[in-house]
Amino acid sequence: MTHSDSTLRVFGFPDVHWSDRDEAALGCAERAHRLFKPDITVIGGDLISAPPFSNFPSSTFNEAAAQDWESTELAPAAKFVERLGKQTRDRLYLIEGNHEAHVERWATRLGRIGQSIYPMLSPRRRLLEGLDKRKHLWVPWAKYPTETNFLRLRENLVVVHGWSACKHAAAKHLADSRSRSIIFHHTHRRQHVVERDPWDDRPIEAMSAGCLCKLHPIYKTTGVTQWSHGFWIAYMSRTARRDYTLYGVTISKGRAIMPDGKEIKV
Repeated sequence: MTHSDSTLRVFGFPDVHWSDRDEAALGCAERAHRLFKPDITVIGGDLISAPPFSNFPSSTFNEAAAQDWESTELAPAAKFVERLGKQTRDRLYLIEGNHEAHVERWATRLGRIGQSIYPMLSPRRRLLEGLDKRKHLWVPWAKYPTETNFLRLRENLVVVHGWSACKHAAAKHLADSRSRSIIFHHTHRRQHVVERDPWDDRPIEAMSAGCLCKLHPIYKTTGVTQWSHGFWIAYMSRTARRDYTLYGVTISKGRAIMPDGKEIKV
């Protein structure tokens, strides 16, 4: 793929949940990222699951094995972030998801003891340890639309981990974003809603690209999900500061087709 000086290229990874990742889907997304050569990389939150700090106790051997947080999540996920940073021209943003935030909530419940040990456990510190802080940036978790913790790619385009996981999450995120387009994660489902902003007669959209974790997770022993694998990319004009185009790319059995027609597979 050629790189144009007239546009900025952005590549987004949705929820990975490292200890429960889908190897084929994640491998496909990482290969696409390497070939895409983005200016900006966004990891949309829940890169890790942080199972030892979850509100839900383990109920299977697989879940219990994932409790070895250091070797199953922190170390390999940090290497993943480092690899992506090397393949990114300008900046990498790591958005904190609700699962990363589990660690802080757990430490808070322990009072002063938790506050003293949290710096050693902090996903922000552990995932970005040793990396250039000018290039690798952390975006704190925002649980509600009223919070200001979000990534602003453009004045009219923002990225969040996600405020809702309901069935119609795209429509809800679009309503809550108030005249801004929004890329969200958290739901693990592919959704895309486009409307027209009556104030400036421009399209506004809300998009989720799915997830990169297993479609039937280790903590869910019954039922089915509506999840799908994918990633997202954006082209943003360097001169017209409000102009951009979003693409959600579906991954099926480790294979994806990029907007330019190039096939990516593992």
